[in-house]
Amino acid sequence: MDNDLEGQKKQAIIITDPLPEKTKFPSAGLLNGRVRFNIIMNLGICAFIVVPFFVPVIYSIGIQCYFSLQWLVFFIFYFINTIRIMKVNKSNVKKKCNNKEVVKLDKIDSTQNNTGSQQDTITTLKDSVQQKYKYKFIMMTFIYKEPLELLMNTLENLKEMHGSNQMIVAVGFEERTPDKDDKINQLKLKYEQVFEELIITIHPFGIEGEIPGKCSNCNYVQRQLVFHLQKTRINFDINEYMLTNFDTDTRFQKNYLQILEHQVKETCKNPEDIHNIVWQPILYYNWDLQNRTFFVRITSLLRNMLMMGALIPFQINVMSIFTFSLKLCVEGGYTHPAYQMEDIICFIRWFIKKQKQIQIKAVYSPTLSGPTSGNSFLEELYEWATQLKRWTIGSAEVFHYFIVHSNKIQPNTQFTLWGWSYFNYYVLFMIAQSFFSISCALSFSLLKQQDIQLYEFYITIGTLCFQYLIYTLMFIVNGLSQYLLDPIREKEKINLLLTLVHIIISPLTLLVYSIIAFYGLFEAIYKGKKACNHIASKKEELK
Repeated sequence: MDNDLEGQKKQAIIITDPLPEKTKFPSAGLLNGRVRFNIIMNLGICAFIVVPFFVPVIYSIGIQCYFSLQWLVFFIFYFINTIRIMKVNKSNVKKKCNNKEVVKLDKIDSTQNNTGSQQDTITTLKDSVQQKYKYKFIMMTFIYKEPLELLMNTLENLKEMHGSNQMIVAVGFEERTPDKDDKINQLKLKYEQVFEELIITIHPFGIEGEIPGKCSNCNYVQRQLVFHLQKTRINFDINEYMLTNFDTDTRFQKNYLQILEHQVKETCKNPEDIHNIVWQPILYYNWDLQNRTFFVRITSLLRNMLMMGALIPFQINVMSIFTFSLKLCVEGGYTHPAYQMEDIICFIRWFIKKQKQIQIKAVYSPTLSGPTSGNSFLEELYEWATQLKRWTIGSAEVFHYFIVHSNKIQPNTQFTLWGWSYFNYYVLFMIAQSFFSISCALSFSLLKQQDIQLYEFYITIGTLCFQYLIYTLMFIVNGLSQYLLDPIREKEKINLLLTLVHIIISPLTLLVYSIIAFYGLFEAIYKGKKACNHIASKKEELK
């Protein structure tokens, strides 16, 4: 690892230059992007809406059982991963005890002469606590209209992490960020001496082929980072650097990088293995959820369960906060600035560019991510709906990207399976199943099919009760695992009666979620590429 910066006075680096290499991206396409392959998603949902009116009852029940099976499988994986993260946390508690023992031994060492055996013990324990990381870690985040206080609290969280003086911290500003210069000066004043290097980039506005937002900003920061490191570090070796992408409302455990390095060592038997993996920490959204609206709480817990139970086990995509090697980023073509969901697009983009499957591995370090927030019920409802629509339009755009670039991949079972898993999760499971359940109820009531009586229980009660069971278990598991987030935040005070109400209205919340998402898919068709923009959510309530 190079030590180019050792002994030098630390000074924040401000980067405003154009990209070191010009990158061209295709135009919006036919009819300004209105005719795109994401229409397949719309057609798939519409097909599930009308299917119960044209097929025998037994087929409709089979489809409902298919959805119920998915709920069961996703919960099982969620539960297994929760057990795993609890075991890792338990071992970390033992390490904390060792750390305290180091302090005690230091005191003994300073007051009396130690025997050789005692001195060896002290040295061993100190080395385990103060060991340097094998990789050089870059922590990368972004700010547009988010409160500076929120960003500074996040940087304080990084400051408390083990080995923070060894990490490079990059903050990506937008050219149109309000009070940009004042915010940059405050960051320089407080943090340029804290980390190994503080790099602040200012993403220019109006670059041809880009969509203003986090994805294009991410692309800019990544490219400028590589250019800067190549220029300033004599012994720069891209194989030694790992990059963590995270939001301004993120809170890491102090030992996140230690756990990550340990899992890299255990997983990557060959040096090149690390360049084919994206590492996803387990995200929790328990950020003052007791004071959030019911739809935000339900959605937050559901996102946590589905990340652990679906996105990671079935290799669908990473979400919000993830770590990867800098070499993978470069070989994969960085992040596509003409899209809005940097987490989903980079995963499939790197898959296609490398012509090789990129694996998702969980990092069993509980990480806190901020949920949707607002200053009032109506504002929070608006923010929630806006976020849901943006996520859906973003997923539709990525599906189009997948179809268009499929011809660049040789016939590949893994690639095809990924496409099906993606379609199944974002279209069938997250949207179509709610509409399908309603269509079943209507068709059975209106058509009065004679064979309805034989399956009445399964149609009217069975699947709904099973879904309620999963929601109940989800709330219980999340409540029991809250201690994992200590000391990142205070433990949430759970109101059992309110929680029961939230469980009861969970299916209704998912239905409204599906309606908003379905509307977003049609907006993508109606507006074309203009619908694909990154509207930053408000974060004032998370400070």
